[in-house]
Amino acid sequence: MPPHFQLDEDNDVIHNAEAFSLAPESAYQAVYSPLRLYLRQLVVDEVKRENPKLAAIQHRYRSPGLDRLFVFSGMLGNHSFFMIALPFFHTFGMGAFARGLTFVVLWSIYFSGAVKDYISAPRPASPPVVQITRSPAHTLEYGFPSTHTTYAVATIVYISHFMLNVWHISTVWVGLMWVCGATIVAGRIYCGLHSFIDVVGGIVIGAIEALGFVFFFDRLDALMLSTAGPLYSVAIFYFAMSSIPRSLDPCPCCIDSFCATSVTLGLSALSMSTVAPNSDSARSSDWAFKQLFKLESKCRSPTPALQVEAIGEFPKLLDQFPFPTLVSSAFLKLGDLFRSSPNSLRYHIAQVFGASQQHLAQITQTEELLKRILVVLYSNDPIARVLALRLIGNASLIFAKFPEAQHSILLRYQSSHPLEIVAAVQTTESMLSYSPEFLEVVWETVLSKADDPNVLDSVRVQLIRSLQHAAPNLMLTCLFSEYKAR
Repeated sequence: MPPHFQLDEDNDVIHNAEAFSLAPESAYQAVYSPLRLYLRQLVVDEVKRENPKLAAIQHRYRSPGLDRLFVFSGMLGNHSFFMIALPFFHTFGMGAFARGLTFVVLWSIYFSGAVKDYISAPRPASPPVVQITRSPAHTLEYGFPSTHTTYAVATIVYISHFMLNVWHISTVWVGLMWVCGATIVAGRIYCGLHSFIDVVGGIVIGAIEALGFVFFFDRLDALMLSTAGPLYSVAIFYFAMSSIPRSLDPCPCCIDSFCATSVTLGLSALSMSTVAPNSDSARSSDWAFKQLFKLESKCRSPTPALQVEAIGEFPKLLDQFPFPTLVSSAFLKLGDLFRSSPNSLRYHIAQVFGASQQHLAQITQTEELLKRILVVLYSNDPIARVLALRLIGNASLIFAKFPEAQHSILLRYQSSHPLEIVAAVQTTESMLSYSPEFLEVVWETVLSKADDPNVLDSVRVQLIRSLQHAAPNLMLTCLFSEYKAR
């Protein structure tokens, strides 16, 4: 009986299509190797076992609204969507990220297609399962693994790496992206196009592929942009095409794989001819981020001398490549290091903030950076708190107007450690130069501390001097004059 297609249209028309005919089992046994037969039989048996469950899920949860949701989500993971979306990353000059993402998406089509041809397992039987799709051509191929799942997971893992480790985007946005991915994956089951084992296979293949590109794409990109880049690309393309398993059925997976890898071959040639000759300009952003990753690796070195050397190279890198994305990433990495490093390194990190003040205004994740510093400021180590205060003072340009920073400085005046009080006073003076309104919050605390007989005279002088910013405020100026007369 032919499979049962139901397109999610307004009039909900039911269509019949020719079945994707599988060769008889005897043909597989005559042609396939024992290992290939064994793996195929495992998947086929699991698909048959899951078929009643899939039909039961559809019977229980199907609704017009969910039909439209999952058909739409499936469109976010098909070839047409990526054909439209991927060029935008190249158009907006995202360099190595755009090339890496394109490779991840297109090679996931190759890997999933090759496994489909090798396993040669059918999709869930229809009927009893209703296959809900706008493109019945999807069913004219094998089922394991799910290609939609493979490149949805691969794409999301790869982008998540950049969002969390390079761009330092909030985890909320990363979570929303994963929710969209989960919708695509769940839709393959809801729409009756794949079984659970198909989806699990796609998740595993997509995750492994994405992690491989995360860790090794820099080397691949360097080869691709080298003089011999096209030769390497042609060799990889030839090896990939010649390695596609032959299947007994007319599955179009090999055609998809050929088309996808052909695009990567063209991208390699184009990148070598356009990016490589302009390495001093077009590739500067990519090179700068690679240098940033190298500095971060040196900062994690067990050798203190290498760590100090790496931290000292940050201002040079920022002066040479003052890109907003690079600046934000660099300072957030420094914030992470400041939070987890010993005080000896924290001192040098605070110095970097002072030496690179001209770049602070380009930081886009200021609140995230401040959170990393406040972790140290609320620690039990008074020296660590002093260093955190000095860093905040050096970065007053971006922290001065944050109530969290102002409140944390006020708390430091209650300390019994003289160095901490001095650091709090110096930070207050620096903050007031960028946010005079801070005086309305801090002046009572400063006057109270200046009246404390236990405070050193040198500290008292600094406390008085910090209130020179009271001049614009008449009431506070009067109070300041009254205090001086006492």
